[in-house]
Amino acid sequence: GIRSIADRVNIKTASLYHHFASKDEIFQEILIIGFNATFRATQTAVERLPEGASPRQRIEGAIAGHLKGIHSNITYTSANIRFRGQTPSEIDRVMRPLRQTYRRYWQELFEAARHQRCLKDELETSMVRTLVIGMMNQTVTWFDPSKGSLDKLVRSTLISFSGDWREESPGKA
Repeated sequence: GIRSIADRVNIKTASLYHHFASKDEIFQEILIIGFNATFRATQTAVERLPEGASPRQRIEGAIAGHLKGIHSNITYTSANIRFRGQTPSEIDRVMRPLRQTYRRYWQELFEAARHQRCLKDELETSMVRTLVIGMMNQTVTWFDPSKGSLDKLVRSTLISFSGDWREESPGKA
């Protein structure tokens, strides 16, 4: 309840109610913070690439950004991933457009790779996008940074996805 949340953060319940009307509002704020942190980290990683970066480099940058975003903000991002599909409908209505925007961002990266013939022809970009994001999101359930570095996780993810690129891909790393 609200009282236990207030106790955990060492403030009075009334102070918490001053900022939030309910537990659902707190939960929604946590989800939004986590989502925005991941999206920002993903976009920033892609934007920092040199001008003219290949579609492969852009997708690999997005993968690195997404993984670093979720694991650098794990308190917030894990809630978004772990409670997906279990949120109240009011919260889902707020989160749905945010998630759609993020899916479109990734879809555009994959479509650019398809358009430039960097991906194997038989791949369905929307499926690959869903698989890649889903695979990365699941790392919050098992990745332990004390047992392996985030950079190794990024490299392993990139290697696992490397079979999707054409051999003659102009974006080959």
